[in-house]
Amino acid sequence: MENHEYILENYIVNYVYKNLFPLGPQESILYEQRSIYTEYTVLVLHYSMIRTLLIGMAGYHREGFRVKHVIKLIQTFAKAIEHDLSYVNQAVQFISASDMNNIAGATILVKI
Repeated sequence: MENHEYILENYIVNYVYKNLFPLGPQESILYEQRSIYTEYTVLVLHYSMIRTLLIGMAGYHREGFRVKHVIKLIQTFAKAIEHDLSYVNQAVQFISASDMNNIAGATILVKI
């Protein structure tokens, strides 16, 4: 994966353009408190989830882990998570309830 770090970077760039970061998606029903920081929190949450799933996949496939696995994971993640507004809303509420909606919380999510 070290040779293909650009794939995750491309995902983040695509996410930023697709969701009009930091203005947020144009769906009218999303999370209650839309702010730049909330949009950043969702971006960091997606990054940390994909990264964690990739670590698990790499551990499972070991030497057989290939770029096709990374691409399939990101496609599946986008279909299952990004398009589910209720999940995004619940994730933002969970992060807020856990007092992780600050810089320290975002740092923890990025470092996972």
